[in-house]
Amino acid sequence: MWLLFPGTPQNLEIYVASTGFPNRLARVGSKLQGGIIVETDSSHELEFPAHALHAVFTTVGGFLVGINYSTVECLPAMSRILKAHLPIFHMSPTNISEDIRSYIDALSSTLQMELPAVLFNTLHSWIELRPVFKETLDSGRATALFRRQVQELDDCLENFGRNEHAALRCGCGEYVGNIGKHVAETHKVL
Repeated sequence: MWLLFPGTPQNLEIYVASTGFPNRLARVGSKLQGGIIVETDSSHELEFPAHALHAVFTTVGGFLVGINYSTVECLPAMSRILKAHLPIFHMSPTNISEDIRSYIDALSSTLQMELPAVLFNTLHSWIELRPVFKETLDSGRATALFRRQVQELDDCLENFGRNEHAALRCGCGEYVGNIGKHVAETHKVL
């Protein structure tokens, strides 16, 4: 059985507040809204959005196989989740670093596609997240791994700046003559 909750701002706030505690979803489940229970067996598979909160309960023994992947459509949800988690990075740096890794991979892949139709939302997800990365760096609680990941994000944006030169509207809302140059000069962290 799967217990699923939508990743609403209220649900994410409650979930993030439980960081560092074991059995997080069990601890806060009664406070979350919009939950559903899905009963399934090995003949079915489930796919749900990046921001869905979930738990798995088994009624008989077996194996649970999971595959995590990210798409361009997941970037805004990933950004919201990281934005909520980064202020408490020091409480669970390993788990949050794994989420950052997924975000970097999805952002990098999307920027390499050079698809103007998805570029605005892609960049907007980063622009919303960037100040929280900066705050985490400035807090003095950033790990060496976090600093390397920030550098990797900046390198990704720098590479985008070298390769993309179209006149487009940026995720910050500004229409620019050279989107790559604008992003590389304006939206890096370091």
